[in-house]
This record gives sequence, C-alpha cells and structure tokens, in this order.
Amino acid sequence: MVHGPLTALMLLEAASMHRPDASFKDFEYRARNPLFVDQPVLIKGAWEGKDKVQVWAESGTSGVVGMTGQITLHI
Repeated sequence: MVHGPLTALMLLEAASMHRPDASFKDFEYRARNPLFVDQPVLIKGAWEGKDKVQVWAESGTSGVVGMTGQITLHI
C-alpha cells in the first residue's frame, strides 16, 4: 500500500506544479480507500475560484478514489 502522507504530498506537489508562484495557506485531506504500490496512481484536481482547488488521487486501474483534499492558496 502507498503511505497516506506520501499521497497527500503528491496532491500538494501536483498543485504546485500548476501554480508555482502560489503559496499554500491551508490543506485538508482525507484518506478514502487504499492505493497500491503496484498500480498507477492518477492525481487530479479542479479549481474552485481563484484561491481553492479540490484534489484527489485515484487508482489508475480501477478508478477508485484513494484520497481527497482541498488546498487554499494565499492570493
């Protein structure tokens, strides 16, 4: 299984790659289902306005969401 805090870090890193100039104000995350090392993991996100982004990690083989999160940015 993939370590939960590592998955959370991947969510943050993906957001920072899309907005390298932004700084994080708050980050909340919740593990939903296990993700496994031998399967691909897809990191996805959707912006909500200028300062929030919903992020999630899902199994690339089954589509099961392993972790969800919300990032608030300093704007």
